[in-house]
Amino acid sequence: MGTDENITKDKATANRNAAESQEISFISMKDQLVEKARSFNLLSNVFMSVALNDIPACQHVIRVITGIPDLVVKEIRSQYRISKITAHDAILDILAEDSRGRLVNLEIQRKDTIDHARRTRYYAAMIDSESLQKGKDYHQILR
Repeated sequence: MGTDENITKDKATANRNAAESQEISFISMKDQLVEKARSFNLLSNVFMSVALNDIPACQHVIRVITGIPDLVVKEIRSQYRISKITAHDAILDILAEDSRGRLVNLEIQRKDTIDHARRTRYYAAMIDSESLQKGKDYHQILR
């Protein structure tokens, strides 16, 4: 066998080995994803963002939290980013708007490492600053 044939054979073997290791990698990756999905619950940020992207589900949760039984959600955004050039961004877990134009921010927190009161105040201010259009009066801030 010539040197060129050996190189070609070695490349074929290397390609076959790489394909086999990719298959194993894919299977392992799939197993890891399934395990991760099993760990989700209603308070998991990823699961909550997906589950509450469903209008009836989000509407039910907001009705329970607010005690407003006839509240109707008309639009939802998950992981909604409010960016300012010179300020810290706010990434809202769920921002919903009801049929009366009221905005609702749902934040899912499982850790006590964040100053929740200040973060809530900051997020509310960011929502207000984004919702009040230039030239409008402050009483027109969405509630």
